[in-house]
Amino acid sequence: MYRSTTAPTRLLGGAVGGSLALQALGMILPPLRRLLGLTPLTLGGWALAGGAAAAPLIVRSLGSPARP
Repeated sequence: MYRSTTAPTRLLGGAVGGSLALQALGMILPPLRRLLGLTPLTLGGWALAGGAAAAPLIVRSLGSPARP
C-alpha cells in the first residue's frame, strides 16, 4: 500500500540545490537583496547559517550505522 524509497531522487536533489542557489543569490546580489529587503550577512552570520544547515546532517550521520 505505501511504498518507501531509501535513495533520494534526482528531482529532489535538483529542487534542494536550486533552492539553495536562489537563496544564496538573494544574499549575494545587491539589487535582489534590496528588492527583498535583506541585509548582508557578516562572516559570522554565514558561519552560523552554514552550521545550522549542516547540524541535522551531522547528527543523522553520527546516529547511522556504518555501511559496508
